[in-house]
Amino acid sequence: MGSIKLPHASGNSVSIAAPQSNPASDRTLYLPSDADGTIARTSDRVLQKISTTTISSSVAQVDLSIDATTYKSVWIFVEGLQTDADCNMYARFAVAGTYNTAANYSSMTVKKYASGFDNGTYGGGGQTYAYLTNNVGGDTNESWSAQMRMNLGSEVGYPLMSIETAYKDNSGGLAGNFGSIFYENWSIINGIRLYPSTGNIDTGKITLYGIT
Repeated sequence: MGSIKLPHASGNSVSIAAPQSNPASDRTLYLPSDADGTIARTSDRVLQKISTTTISSSVAQVDLSIDATTYKSVWIFVEGLQTDADCNMYARFAVAGTYNTAANYSSMTVKKYASGFDNGTYGGGGQTYAYLTNNVGGDTNESWSAQMRMNLGSEVGYPLMSIETAYKDNSGGLAGNFGSIFYENWSIINGIRLYPSTGNIDTGKITLYGIT
């Protein structure tokens, strides 16, 4: 077994034993044996960019298609999504290519805003959509940004989305909310639709990453 030389404050070096060429686990981070200064990671957990959607004209919704046979989970980054009316932000999930409008969504989120903390649940269980964010402002610069990570499901439990958002409400106050959204069937999700409760989306950027 070889070793990797790291600098030491005294000018000497510290030797760290290099790992075996076949680590016991294929899901661990490890230092490469050639000590080239990089960190290697196994190929079964790779973050890959799937798409970037730039909104430059008014649309009612944005659909993000996902190859659920390739990706097991996704990250969605929303930047500066501007609506033309005060609204709530919702989502729906596609199963086998069809967006589900049945009462299969459960939303459990809390909200922090300029005048306090709102721990009331937005959405609850048995809803026909995922309730992402309450009271997003529709005036110029009252935009919505978010990062969301979703386990797409493997038919052995509920597909789950965790969310964090930042936005301005209809009075121009800064706000944010976070929480979890889950789909109440043991399905595999292969699409996500983002849309406002009223009005349209005028501008914004949405980047979708997949994790294999």
